Amino acid sequence: MEFLEGESLAARVARGRLGTEEAVGVLIPVAAATAAGHDEGVIHRDLKPGNIFLAKDRTGQIVPKVLDFGVSKIVAGDEGAALTG
Repeated sequence: MEFLEGESLAARVARGRLGTEEAVGVLIPVAAATAAGHDEGVIHRDLKPGNIFLAKDRTGQIVPKVLDFGVSKIVAGDEGAALTG
């Protein structure tokens, strides 16, 4: 499992409103990650600020990560698609 340093989006928002550039910098990668999951037949079903982690890479750049797929749903067309994963 990857070790992440940073904070959740929920913790960041609790400190104050995000500026436009910061919000876009978080939401575009989150939308891309969500779309990638959908392309593979995985629906997150619990996407919220607490499940978005603002990880810092080695250079200090923020890299948003979508976490907690505990109630995700697989819809990839197989017979188990109705099961929660």
